[in-house]
Amino acid sequence: MYRLFCYDDQTLGMHYGFWEPGTTNRQQAIANQHQEVITRARVAAKDHVLDVGCGVGGGAIYIAKTTGARVSGITLDSKQVRSATRYAQSAGVADLVDFQVMDFAKLGFADGNFDVVYGIESICYAHPKQAFLKEAFRVLKPGGRLVIMDGYAARPPNTPEEQTIRRGIEWGFVLSPIVTGKHMKDMMEVCGFRNVQQIDKTGETWPSVRYFGRLATLVMPIAKALILIPSTHLQAIYRNAVALRAVMHSYEQGLGMNAVHIGRKPRR
Repeated sequence: MYRLFCYDDQTLGMHYGFWEPGTTNRQQAIANQHQEVITRARVAAKDHVLDVGCGVGGGAIYIAKTTGARVSGITLDSKQVRSATRYAQSAGVADLVDFQVMDFAKLGFADGNFDVVYGIESICYAHPKQAFLKEAFRVLKPGGRLVIMDGYAARPPNTPEEQTIRRGIEWGFVLSPIVTGKHMKDMMEVCGFRNVQQIDKTGETWPSVRYFGRLATLVMPIAKALILIPSTHLQAIYRNAVALRAVMHSYEQGLGMNAVHIGRKPRR
């Protein structure tokens, strides 16, 4: 769904993005999201940055081009690594970025290796999330910054309809149980991060959430028919449609939210 109706070769983004004032299209919204990582984490040319769940390299390439920082991206998909490497070469930042297959709950990096660790709509897949947070804390230098941008539960479901919406998101996106934004903030503090902040981005993501939700509603009859064909790809389209429509309903009913979490590893 994302690749068909949002993805392009400029931002390389498959995220909701942030519709800040003056934003006119989804690609600009995705660029806003990448820029927010730079701003919130205060990324500088001297920094080494880790992109957790890098996809095909959109965020890593943007940050490298914009700041001159070194960026390492990790993903579980070897095809994404090959695509990201190719895109980095085309963008002229192959000397600043690298990509590899790695589980972000078991980071193969030395302690204190990075100045910044960030994840955009990827940490929702971590289970348990504390495993990732502990690893992020370990590989950050003292004073290093963690930035997480993701969707969360705003509150528990109270009715059978709301429970169906929640299950649709988790089943469609193949997620472990969705946590609240407050729970993520609390877990970051338990894992050692300090000065933890939560910035609500529900309003800034709503235009994309609504677009994809309406699109999913339109294609749902076709997607349902396609699942009768034995194809993993076609089944994934149906799952995505279910999840994207459910996310829209979760926003409409106050069940879902989006937030940026920022934390710092103490210097001592």
